[in-house]
This record gives sequence, structure tokens and C-alpha cells, in this order.
Amino acid sequence: MMKIADMTIEGLNPFDVERIRNALNAEAEAQYRRLTQTVILIEKFKPQIVALRRSGFPWTVIARKIETTTGKSISASSLRNYFERNQRPSNNKSANRKPRNEKELNAEEPNVFVSAPSSEHDSD
Repeated sequence: MMKIADMTIEGLNPFDVERIRNALNAEAEAQYRRLTQTVILIEKFKPQIVALRRSGFPWTVIARKIETTTGKSISASSLRNYFERNQRPSNNKSANRKPRNEKELNAEEPNVFVSAPSSEHDSD
């Protein structure tokens, strides 16, 4: 397969441009299909994956268990990335919504990094 980075724009004729465009579209469609299949597979086994992670199993072991169960290949990194992205608050619709009024706009969010008052610290 040709590498686009190795080609110069001046040297391409319209046929080459169309061929490259078709190859890129085909690759994009294939990647989309693989991603969709991976998400469907993860969603199907989500309760089992969560239970295994809570039991301390590494992503690689979970990926192999899914692969041996279904016969479909899935990478540990795709599992990890999927769950990490879905745990972030930025994926939460309420975290992304705009404030409805000035009171909400000016409301301070609690700072989870502020230490407890000195009276709550251990004096040991």
C-alpha cells in the first residue's frame, strides 16, 4: 500500500488522487466497523468486565477471557481506554451543560483538593 507522506502533491495525477481518496475512505470505513464491533462487544460483557476489574484482574487477562469466550479479538488497551473515557466527568452530559441562570454561573464547585480543617486532622 502506498504511503501518502512519501508522495508529492505536484506529482499526482487525478487518477492517483482518486485512488488515494478511495483507499483512505475504505480504511476509514474498516476502522469504524472495527471500533463499532469493539464497543458492542465491550457493552455486551460490561457487567463481567467490571466485576473482574473489581476482583483485581488486569486488562490483559480480561481481554483474553473475552477472546476465548467469543472468538473475537479485543485488545487490553481498547478495554482500558473505553472504561477510562466513560468514567471521566467530561463525558457526563450534566458536566457539559451550560448554566441556566446567573446563580448557577456564579456557583462555586467544591474543591476536593482542599485539606480538612486542622481540628479534623489526627493529632497523633
